[in-house]
Amino acid sequence: MTTPDNESITRFVRDTLGCNCPAEVFERIEFTRLPPEGDGPHARVIVGGKLLIYIHSLDGDSVISDAALATLTRHGIDERDSTGLNRFRLVLASADPEHTLEAASHTFKMLRGCDVKVHLHTIAADDPILDILLK
Repeated sequence: MTTPDNESITRFVRDTLGCNCPAEVFERIEFTRLPPEGDGPHARVIVGGKLLIYIHSLDGDSVISDAALATLTRHGIDERDSTGLNRFRLVLASADPEHTLEAASHTFKMLRGCDVKVHLHTIAADDPILDILLK
């Protein structure tokens, strides 16, 4: 298991997630790979002391339960708020990212309320970036 380099994470955040953070933010990146157990994230990234990202793989499935989505979202918002970070992005890796986004969007919007600094993203489970971030 290797830790992804800053360049790989920067490409993921900018290209995959569409983040327009300034270059200096990417000078400090914290990355933690977590055991894929329960409803927690499988990887955690903090970019520049401002952006918190959780990456959660649905292990080939394309649907996340409302309870699991609520747990991940609430935990991410709580961590963001308690550590003084600015934004939280939840990334779900699934076999069918469009279906996952469609199925999870309503619940996610209800969970986050009016907080415009919380975002949901989906990516394909076979996206090569996951080989770097989760394995």
